[in-house]
Amino acid sequence: MTIAIIGMGLIGGSIGLAARARGAGQVVACDAQPGVADEAVHIGAADSSAASFPEAVAQADLVVLAAPPAQIIELLPLLAENLAPNAVATDVGSVKLPIAQAARTVLPERFVPSHPMAGREVHGLGAAQATLFEGATWAVTPLETSALDAIECVTQFVESLGARSLRLTPERHDSIVAVTSHGPHVLAYALYALARERALSEPELFALAAGGFHSTTRVAASAPALWTQICLANREPVIDVLRGLQGRVDSAIAALEAGDEAALNTLFTQGHRD
Repeated sequence: MTIAIIGMGLIGGSIGLAARARGAGQVVACDAQPGVADEAVHIGAADSSAASFPEAVAQADLVVLAAPPAQIIELLPLLAENLAPNAVATDVGSVKLPIAQAARTVLPERFVPSHPMAGREVHGLGAAQATLFEGATWAVTPLETSALDAIECVTQFVESLGARSLRLTPERHDSIVAVTSHGPHVLAYALYALARERALSEPELFALAAGGFHSTTRVAASAPALWTQICLANREPVIDVLRGLQGRVDSAIAALEAGDEAALNTLFTQGHRD
């Protein structure tokens, strides 16, 4: 099987490394940034590089779009024009419904959206790891019109990289990851911004930042432009999550202002991770 990976950043590069390490197929790299696809070949994340998107797609049995959500949507019409009749395509975008809606009109049978629940706060090809997907959940979110053999192809591929596939609708995926991924990123950025602001008048602040602070804000090191795009693409579920969190924060403030130990303990007990 020939696998074309479009976008050789952290996820695309890791897919290439994992596919080649596990013998999943021949990997062709393509990236909009000059030299990145050739670098992918150099570090072992691809067997060869393609000079253009159409060239990469035309020779592939499986195409993986590993770009930000907006770019994935922009690429779908060109993907449909160049994809071989029996080939399959997927993506690894963090938001599924907008991509699924766009794919329904141009590639209804051969496109199967997906999303690996794996990543790092660092980005770029240099951060790629062959083991990134081992034991990770990989959501497979087919269109209603996706062909059964296309769904099976994507499912088998993600499992060949060491991941556990999980079948969901695009809508359910986006609702869930608003809680488990997108909301936490908003909170991490907000907390780190507050800390940076307070550090201007309290220079010892970061010296007193221990494990709890660092684990809570770890993902604030992620690329702001990418996460701006992701959260806007999934804005209604993210707003719903943030409003739910806002209600709990308001409850904590009220309990603290009233000195209400029972109410505060109840709030903490409800959120205790056991």
